[in-house]
Amino acid sequence: MSFLQHISKPVRTHITNSFFLSNLANRNLPQTDMGKRWMSHLEIENGQHFRQKLAEKEAPILAYFYKPQCHFCKVFEDKLGAVMKNTDHVHFIKVNVENTKDIVERYNIEAVPTVMGFRNGKEVDMVKGNVDKEVIENIVSKLKW
Repeated sequence: MSFLQHISKPVRTHITNSFFLSNLANRNLPQTDMGKRWMSHLEIENGQHFRQKLAEKEAPILAYFYKPQCHFCKVFEDKLGAVMKNTDHVHFIKVNVENTKDIVERYNIEAVPTVMGFRNGKEVDMVKGNVDKEVIENIVSKLKW
């Protein structure tokens, strides 16, 4: 039996509708400006790829740790996308925590979404959870050369 079968029908309907509507809205957003912006940045494939990007030190890096099925990650991407539109001095990378267990353990990623800022290959700041846009902007401002 699933979790939804154990709760009352009105609550079950609310949860189902909320999840469906938010996912429906999120499905349309990444295909617009945000989708284009992410395509210009990098999706990390494995731990070695992540370490290689940190070693390049071309520009500061904002790493976004996520899980594809995470509802909060999809909501968070809207906020992150708004910050990405106004930021040119930082490279944005996406890290799927399911593919990078060694990185998750090394940087103690306990929750998704998580955002970490790196400058010269070293961690500058970390924020866990679905935070406000201003918090993300604060991390980005710390990454200026």
